[in-house]
Amino acid sequence: DTGTVIYERNADEQRPIASLTKMMTCLLLAESGLDLDETFAVPEALSPEFARIRSENGAYIDLQPGEEVTLRDLAYCTMLPSTNDSASTIAWRVAGSLDDFVAQMNQRAAQLGCTDTRYSCPHGLYDHNNYSTPRDMAKIALACHANGTYMQVANTVSYTLPATNLHPARNISSTNRLLKPG
Repeated sequence: DTGTVIYERNADEQRPIASLTKMMTCLLLAESGLDLDETFAVPEALSPEFARIRSENGAYIDLQPGEEVTLRDLAYCTMLPSTNDSASTIAWRVAGSLDDFVAQMNQRAAQLGCTDTRYSCPHGLYDHNNYSTPRDMAKIALACHANGTYMQVANTVSYTLPATNLHPARNISSTNRLLKPG
């Protein structure tokens, strides 16, 4: 509660952060002020990104260009089964392009006092230019914890995605073992 560090080890060591990247993606979504329940179509412009995610064996929910989705459902896909195509779609919807969203991610990290964090994508598929430190990730985690919308999604164990124009309803579950003891 005081912010006092009790123990640290390699707190400033830069490391790839993989799917922890999605914490910032969903934080920016929660802070965006966009209507999370507004339906929109996944843009055709994301086709190359989706192909890259699949080619690198990234997790995906199989979003398709033209599929009608909501940001709320994408947030659950991003935080529970940790899908990369949903994170990229959030980025596109929030900023209009992946590059502009990554710039927002880096700007927000700097605002939080992160000095050793650099984002290169909204999902965290391995890239040596996407990294952080334990100290910076703690700052980001505190900002996430302070956001009620973020916490509602992050603390969910399972969620039913409603049917879209291209997929039937389906259930998704969290990969966070801390939420599923035993």
